Amino acid sequence: MRIAIVAAVLLASSSALAHDGYWESSSGEVWRATNGECWHTSSWTPEKSIPGCDGVPLNAPAPVVTPKPAPLPPAPLVVAPADSDKDGVIDDQDKCASTPVGVSVDSSGCAPDSDGDGVADYQDNCAATPAGAVVDGAGCPKKLDREVSIGLNVT
Repeated sequence: MRIAIVAAVLLASSSALAHDGYWESSSGEVWRATNGECWHTSSWTPEKSIPGCDGVPLNAPAPVVTPKPAPLPPAPLVVAPADSDKDGVIDDQDKCASTPVGVSVDSSGCAPDSDGDGVADYQDNCAATPAGAVVDGAGCPKKLDREVSIGLNVT
């Protein structure tokens, strides 16, 4: 009965307006029941819900948009020092820059020469040459193949 009276008053009142599913006053405010619920018109549907009515918050927080982080700068290009003969000693410190791959070397990049004859062990066919001996490219003592005579005139 109470609703019928209110509805009759609304229909008769020139200050009540129906707007997109809600009854509004002439100032544009949605009419509310004593419990705070908004008054719907017969054209109201849940899709027409407005802020402050039907569970829709008055000031719905704006969705939080997290900006994408800036892309990382490209990693600096790191160029390893050159080691042309791949012996583990970089070229600017390598005193024997053409050591074959697989031959062990010292910290200066040179292969060991155990007998000190100037021929690296990996090439030395005579590894126990006596100190001071003149050797060939294979590390072996050179054989004299000609005689040399020296004449000395003393006056």
